[in-house]
Amino acid sequence: MSTSIYNISLDLHKTQSQVHLAAFQGDTDREVHISLHQDNKPYNVGKNVLAVWSTITPNGNVIEETCGVVVNNKLVYKFSKELTAAAGNMDVSIRIYDGSELISTPSLTLYV
Repeated sequence: MSTSIYNISLDLHKTQSQVHLAAFQGDTDREVHISLHQDNKPYNVGKNVLAVWSTITPNGNVIEETCGVVVNNKLVYKFSKELTAAAGNMDVSIRIYDGSELISTPSLTLYV
């Protein structure tokens, strides 16, 4: 089976949800490849950052999972079983830590 990949782009200077993704309950063979921009210019993620996918599931579980390695200046997040365990809507943000510095993305919406 081939992994389903969502290629998305988030602008760090916008505040509203910019992307809407859909998945089925129980899906785990999906990835999100995230490129970041600031005012339509590429944002250099860097190779030594810690990126965290952060959301609260419809059943109230807090999910904070590390995104994968940076590939071509994109963050990579692979869906977990816990992420799609409950059906409903989730607002997701990505927190990017570079040493003591933190920048968070605007939210994206995931429908399960």
